[in-house]
Amino acid sequence: PASSASARPGSASARPASAHRGSSSSSTQQQGHGPGRYPAPGSSSNSPTRIGRQQRSAVGLQEEAALGQQLQQRTLVQASEIFEGLVSSSSSSSSPAFLDELDTYIEGLYDEDLAKRAAAAGMICQLFRNTAHLEPLLSHATLLATLSRVLREDGLKSLELATSVAGCFLACSCLAQLHKLLLENQVGTVLMDLASLELLQRAPAREAKEGPGSSAGAISARAAAAAARSGPAMNDRERRLASLVVRQDKFLYIAVATLLHLAEEHSVQRKMRKRDIVALLAAMLNRPHVEVLLLAVGFLRRLCVFGENKERLAGIPGMVGQLVSLLAPGCGEALQTACLRLLHNLSFDRALRQQMVVAGLVPQAVQLLDSRQAAPVAAGLLYQLSTEDAAKPLFAFCSGALPRLYESIMRAMGAGPSGQPGLSGPSGQPGAAAASGALGLGDGGSFEGFAGVLAAPGGDLRSVPELIALAVNLAHSRRTAEVSAA
Repeated sequence: PASSASARPGSASARPASAHRGSSSSSTQQQGHGPGRYPAPGSSSNSPTRIGRQQRSAVGLQEEAALGQQLQQRTLVQASEIFEGLVSSSSSSSSPAFLDELDTYIEGLYDEDLAKRAAAAGMICQLFRNTAHLEPLLSHATLLATLSRVLREDGLKSLELATSVAGCFLACSCLAQLHKLLLENQVGTVLMDLASLELLQRAPAREAKEGPGSSAGAISARAAAAAARSGPAMNDRERRLASLVVRQDKFLYIAVATLLHLAEEHSVQRKMRKRDIVALLAAMLNRPHVEVLLLAVGFLRRLCVFGENKERLAGIPGMVGQLVSLLAPGCGEALQTACLRLLHNLSFDRALRQQMVVAGLVPQAVQLLDSRQAAPVAAGLLYQLSTEDAAKPLFAFCSGALPRLYESIMRAMGAGPSGQPGLSGPSGQPGAAAASGALGLGDGGSFEGFAGVLAAPGGDLRSVPELIALAVNLAHSRRTAEVSAA
């Protein structure tokens, strides 16, 4: 959120309010990288080939860090929209909040009128969004305890009230030194209880009462069609449900983002696991808003590093198919890449790999090989899937899969389609452009994402281990071998 971006004035302990805080790489890909892997200057192991590999690895790490920063900035910009309209619409005044009126706002939290309590909470949330107000707000003797009590007692009565109070806690959770204070006021417990009750109990009960077509996804699709004038206008009931879905997702995003920040400590993660945080995040994958999906997938990826969380996620029926469905065209590159990273971490479990093959992940991942952002993760995931005998023949039936693999290997070798290494670029050295031109693909064509990212030119196949491992695995399938030879 915008408050999170402004809540870190040079503090090393600040935390961004984003679902992509760990989006630079999967936990599996991070192993074995880093400056400590390379020999010291002047050592006998600094051969030209080794130095070249070091330079390429350093460039890859820089590109990876830049990509992570871009994803983080994108999420912060989108998340700022979540904070819009946090002040309750029932407030009689739209004027900004003032720190001098803090005592008046706190008194409003005790008002008998629920709408006035929600308006007062919205004013306090405005104050927390301004980093200049954080110190006087946190120095107040009873403010955080009062907000926690109001959220615990009245959070179920009003989504606007719960969202505004949760917004105050989200602003605090961006600073790691405030986590202990929030945990002492049982903020994580209250937020998780409210989110679970709203998403796992009240929302299904409401859908059953309203009848078919009242799910969050169906209502959001109707609202999008009506806004684009590609469908009939919404009636009063549908507009009411669409407004409810937006308010629910706004609260869920803020509540779960706060939980994500508090989950920095493993002890807090264990407490969340006991309260079944994995089931809550899995249920969020059915929500229609991209920001909520990004947050849920990123949180699951962090949790599933531990075996007990992975087993819990695997035990939820249809979960692998749900993740695969988020790779469909139109879901957005950021969400597709986040899902690929989560699936890559899960693919080290053989039972889950088999479920991925059955769910149709191979053709979905092949289509993402043309994405510069998702291609490296997709290649690693395809290698994992190619270890399953049932998946190998599928590559022969996926349009463009084997040509993409062949083109990328040729680029890495700096060779032409006949395998002869005589092709060279303008400088006389083997290059990707020369190989691409010999294949009749111009400047890379539709293979730019896969070949351009994975197969860096330079004549060293060790720079693309995923390609070689994938090709070797596929060669063990008679069908793919015949298609490749043809």
